[in-house]
Amino acid sequence: MRAGLLVSYVGGRGGSVPGRTRTAGGQQVRELSVPMPRASDDPLAGVPRNFQRPCLLLLIGEKPSHGYDLLERLRELGFKQADPGMLYRSLRAMEQEGLVTSDWETSDLGPRRRTYVLTEEGRDWLHAWAGSLRETERILRLFISRYAAFVGEDSRQG
Repeated sequence: MRAGLLVSYVGGRGGSVPGRTRTAGGQQVRELSVPMPRASDDPLAGVPRNFQRPCLLLLIGEKPSHGYDLLERLRELGFKQADPGMLYRSLRAMEQEGLVTSDWETSDLGPRRRTYVLTEEGRDWLHAWAGSLRETERILRLFISRYAAFVGEDSRQG
């Protein structure tokens, strides 16, 4: 069993709270076991599952691209184990939503490839995502800064 955090919840209003119940100081206390986060080999383990979408839009915006090229370039953005099936499903969905368009491109060097191009709507969607990510970055920086101060204070006491 991995390490966790034990959180006590003093009974009150609301629905049922999972965990073990005990009595402390005459009150019902519910203890919850909250799993501790694990260090992961996947640097993107903590990002939203749909984070691949703005990454794809950015890559396509940088230059029109085909699926294999996008798969390789996604790896440069930290998607070490990018799933080709998920990639192509995302591209089809984004095309249906009007965020990208695609055309078949012929090549003397190999088979035809579908090349994806960012639309104006896709560009607008990408800008909205970037704004949201900037705000998330600001909040994360505040957390990290306060955490660093906390750890620094904590280590001086011990």
